[in-house]
Amino acid sequence: MKRLSILCAAAVLIAMGSSRASAGFVPQFVSSSNVLNTTVLIYTLNFTTNTGGTEQLQTGDFITLYDVGPVTSVTTGPAPAGTITNSQSLLGLTAPSTTPTDASNILNLTLTYNGPTLSVDTPFTNVQITVPITTLRLGTFTSTDTIPLGKNGQIGQVTLPNAVPEPTSIVMGGIAGLAGLGLTWGRRNRQS
Repeated sequence: MKRLSILCAAAVLIAMGSSRASAGFVPQFVSSSNVLNTTVLIYTLNFTTNTGGTEQLQTGDFITLYDVGPVTSVTTGPAPAGTITNSQSLLGLTAPSTTPTDASNILNLTLTYNGPTLSVDTPFTNVQITVPITTLRLGTFTSTDTIPLGKNGQIGQVTLPNAVPEPTSIVMGGIAGLAGLGLTWGRRNRQS
């Protein structure tokens, strides 16, 4: 029994010693709402440093959200320092040493930090991304921050808009299109 207690205590100590607080520049999904045929997703972009304090957020460090589709607007809350700019492209910036799943025909959104170098934990709150009304899904992001040896890449999952139409939406759109063609054809035949 004593031997089992010692083994359990050792396992707990090893687990505690091997866990490391995650550091980097990462998005955290907060909430979403549907407003006037759009979906507004709210995020906090968290920059956290490692325990040694060697990570920094520098101008050009970024977060890319993959396969979000067309974005109507991006607004940011009051920035604690610097600004967050955004851009969309089919093949977004990808963090080093990461291999995200990225559909080449769906737009990605890249959020880039522009400001003074930060070396303390800093949240960028109330980042609002507006897209045409949609459902949500778990998707991929990559991001960078800066370490003494260069850029540090992260990859993870976060809640994103569903840019791929559901199969039932495609079928319904196809039925509506065929019905429209049928009405046009029927009118043309009556006029002849």
